[in-house]
Amino acid sequence: MRLKQRLTNRILPRPLMAAGVVFAVFTVSVTTALAVSIRYNYQHITQTLRVLSSVDQMQSSLGQENSALRVFAWNRDPASLQTLRAAHAVFSDAAQALMQAVPADSPLSTAAQRAIAAGTGWHERFAAEAANHGTLPRDFNPLASEGAFSEFRKLCQTVRTEAEARVQEEQAVWWRRVWWTFAGFAAAISLLGAGLALSVAREIRARRRTEQVLRQTYRNLELAQRVAGIGSWTWDIRSNRHTWSNETLRIYGLSEQQFTGTDDAFLGLVHPDDQGRIREMLQRLRQHGRGEGEFRIVRPDGVERMVWWRAEVATDAAGLPACVVGTVQDITDRKRTEELLVKSEKLATVGELAVSIAHEIRNPLTTLKGFLQLLPGTPVEAHGQYVTIMLDELTRIEIILHELLLLARPQKTEYAPVDVAGVVRQAIALLEPQAVHQGVRVMTHLSPATPPVWGLPYRMEQALVNVFKNGIEAMPDGGRLAIRLWASGGHVWVSCTDEGVGMPKERISKLGEPVYSTKEKGTGLGLVVTYKIVEMHRGRIHVDSTPGRGTTVTIGFPAGPRPDGQPAPPSR
Repeated sequence: MRLKQRLTNRILPRPLMAAGVVFAVFTVSVTTALAVSIRYNYQHITQTLRVLSSVDQMQSSLGQENSALRVFAWNRDPASLQTLRAAHAVFSDAAQALMQAVPADSPLSTAAQRAIAAGTGWHERFAAEAANHGTLPRDFNPLASEGAFSEFRKLCQTVRTEAEARVQEEQAVWWRRVWWTFAGFAAAISLLGAGLALSVAREIRARRRTEQVLRQTYRNLELAQRVAGIGSWTWDIRSNRHTWSNETLRIYGLSEQQFTGTDDAFLGLVHPDDQGRIREMLQRLRQHGRGEGEFRIVRPDGVERMVWWRAEVATDAAGLPACVVGTVQDITDRKRTEELLVKSEKLATVGELAVSIAHEIRNPLTTLKGFLQLLPGTPVEAHGQYVTIMLDELTRIEIILHELLLLARPQKTEYAPVDVAGVVRQAIALLEPQAVHQGVRVMTHLSPATPPVWGLPYRMEQALVNVFKNGIEAMPDGGRLAIRLWASGGHVWVSCTDEGVGMPKERISKLGEPVYSTKEKGTGLGLVVTYKIVEMHRGRIHVDSTPGRGTTVTIGFPAGPRPDGQPAPPSR
């Protein structure tokens, strides 16, 4: 509601809005009054014209009847008798029209009735006998007829005079209304002008305050971007111009004068090996309207930095792409921290596994040592059997060391199609000595045909080793560890179920947080790394646990060769 009120006040300030309302109300009222007045005057003029027309026709017809009566009284002419009758019919029609034209409440009604009565009385007295029977009344007197006819004409003139006076009075009222209308319009326009002047003054003050707020907001935004280390940028598609904020320029190591805002200026800062990655992100941006990813840049001073880039397409009113709005963040330090975290967890895992692996290596070494001690005192024929046994033990030691080095040594960070079943087998083989040492039997059910997953094999193996090792350590008195592999819903799923003590739901929600561990002496970094690796591969992880019955950890990786939206290869 406050926002609506602010917008209303901003679009139509109160003084201008009040003046506009008054002006609109006055205009509507005056227009309505003028329309009613015009209609009334039109009706009155039309009525007056009908009255005058009827009076003239009535007076003319009665005059024709008077002339025909005088001719008939002189020579009994049949033609004059026909004229008399016709004139009387016209008089009757005119009298009826006059009564219809004059309402009963009109001031002209009395004079019209008197004129009609005088004309009708003259006809009944002097001309009715001749019109009906063709004879004159016995007491017919031409002088009396002329006198009555003169009286009728005077009454008709009275009606005409009153009608004309009424018209003149209405005209005077009409002009007064017009004058007041113009005076009201002038007052309304003056009021509107005053409101407009007040609104303009208010708008000037509001514009100054808005400019101050905008300047302060812009300074706050720049400060917030500098504190957060996140820069903003826009790309006008129509003009093909890039606009970068000050923080974006700082991330790229440029000044405002050094950046020209062109595609070449932007692409020239991208590492040559990541040019293809930029094209892939732009392709996703065109297809889906949004995109994100990480790539390396080379600053003008030669320093390489890793940045995270995110953008979304903005459309115009017609729904067509207008510009691209995005953010950029320097994640070099974060990537280094993540790498150190993963390496630290890897070394910790290797250290923990070293104890169980040392136990497994000690047994073959004991066998080797024993047979070597027996060799000098045994016949040469038996040496071949002893050598075969010693070679088998050395092969076992080689396999164990190979799996340990595979986890400990640095790996190439190239994303590629990964056979998840092979990764699961390697993780199980690496943890087999520890499982045997703790009396844990590993049971596997691996689907024979699962699609490849686009990712980093050694990262996925590290995540699975952490999960499997947690399951083994959850059963210090031994038990069964069930590992399953299957494909469904566009994902390859790996589940690990132990028969340990389990955990309540409130502890499950905290898994993956740094320094939180379900072990007595744990640091929680193993799960942090596991969650991070799954997130890197756009995967899913779900933990289901029941106290006293065990825990099931399920990890899903998107299947298929490099599906859209999969992570781009990280820096090398």
